[in-house]
Amino acid sequence: MNLNYSTDPMVLLYFFLWGPILTFFHELGHAFWVLIFTENDVTIEIGDRKRKGKKFKFNRVTVYIRNIYGGGFTYWSVIPESKSKEVLTYLGGPLASLLAIAVGLIINYNIEIFRIQEVFSGAIWWAIIQFIMTILPIEYNYGDYKGSRSDGLRILEVLSDKNSKEVL
Repeated sequence: MNLNYSTDPMVLLYFFLWGPILTFFHELGHAFWVLIFTENDVTIEIGDRKRKGKKFKFNRVTVYIRNIYGGGFTYWSVIPESKSKEVLTYLGGPLASLLAIAVGLIINYNIEIFRIQEVFSGAIWWAIIQFIMTILPIEYNYGDYKGSRSDGLRILEVLSDKNSKEVL
């Protein structure tokens, strides 16, 4: 795997191909549990929220795809009725990122063509960074995420709220 990304043109492929794909996959991880635990609709936004984009509707899921990259968000109106379900809903994104890492590693292990391995290595690194940045309990202070809480912070908030729902 080439670790010299500063001069590697493949870094553009990582950013413009894997960024939106893996962000969408991460957001689907949240949407999956909302759809399982509630009867409500889910909205997924991919790209810069300030721009107009294409809208796609699939049953209870609405997806907005905007420019190449600007992040991703999943919205739902009804919180699952128990702490464990709410935690799983927030954990769904990071779990999807972990799944992407595992799939990427399996593909890389089983393919012997260097360029294909390099492409999937970019996906693996993107998913690792995405997992870390979403599972850490932080409030973001950049871009479209400014003022948003990470999945990890939301999970801690749910677990520390002694006034609501069942205990895990």
